[in-house]
Amino acid sequence: MNCKEIRNNLAEYASGTENNVLASEVAAHLKNCKECTKEYNEILAVLKAAGSLKAEDPGDAFWSGYLPAFRKKMERKIGFFEFLSTPVPVVALSLIAVALLVSPVLINTEIHKKGKVVSAEQAALLLEIEQHYDEYAAILYDEETLKSIR
Repeated sequence: MNCKEIRNNLAEYASGTENNVLASEVAAHLKNCKECTKEYNEILAVLKAAGSLKAEDPGDAFWSGYLPAFRKKMERKIGFFEFLSTPVPVVALSLIAVALLVSPVLINTEIHKKGKVVSAEQAALLLEIEQHYDEYAAILYDEETLKSIR
């Protein structure tokens, strides 16, 4: 077994819940690998420290009110604003907001001009030409031609 496989089994080995075949493989690997041995020793230290902790009974006052409080929480109906603060509506409303903000940008990438769809770049060019039509026309045509066009 490689180090990754051994490390995945170190907690079981340290607690003694691993099967005999796997335990012998882990033991053999620990004899030759300093890194895995170091991690194994750290796991043992954590298990030892956790084993020395004692859980204290919170007392009768806690337990007498625990079940009624639990039932009350489970039966409580949530209001509209509490519902909105739960993850599902928050995500849904966020996605709707993003869609509303992005849709004008996506829609404006193509502009309809005289029944034809043009890109935003083409539309910008057409707008500039319309705004400066007289200037461009004066450059391209002489005054008599311009009078006949208008």
